[in-house]
Amino acid sequence: MDVRRAVHDGILELYLKALECDGWGDVDAAEDTYRRLNVRVKREVERGDVRLSHHELQQCARLTAMLALRVKELRTDEDMGIGAEACREIRPFVEAFLLDVRAEFPFDVEPEARPRVAPRLAGPRAASARRAPILEDFVRRPLRRSRPMKRPRHRITNQ
Repeated sequence: MDVRRAVHDGILELYLKALECDGWGDVDAAEDTYRRLNVRVKREVERGDVRLSHHELQQCARLTAMLALRVKELRTDEDMGIGAEACREIRPFVEAFLLDVRAEFPFDVEPEARPRVAPRLAGPRAASARRAPILEDFVRRPLRRSRPMKRPRHRITNQ
């Protein structure tokens, strides 16, 4: 079996499962499946078994950006502009993905739109943070240090 066809079939299967979970309203399953789909697409691109043209790489970046936004949207219940309807609308693209080199992603989603890793998690820790989806959206605030109690300005003495 052709490598492109095998990779395409695996991605299409995950995509259809994600749509099914999204259609049921099962947020946890949909989030997990969209996250796995995003990881799968990225892994196939990084592994390099399928040689992709520059155009295909751009389309992959848009797809992964949209999937990352959908995962964040499901996790945080925050409107990121990517709903279940938009995920259904990319079906023709996903069905042609890797089989037709001219497949065009239907939305103008910039790769920079995806959730970013906090700056303090740069370097080797950033890679593990990208793999751990919970860390992407965890609210990162500096720890509040407890302040010492204020001492009274004047002493009370028994006279």
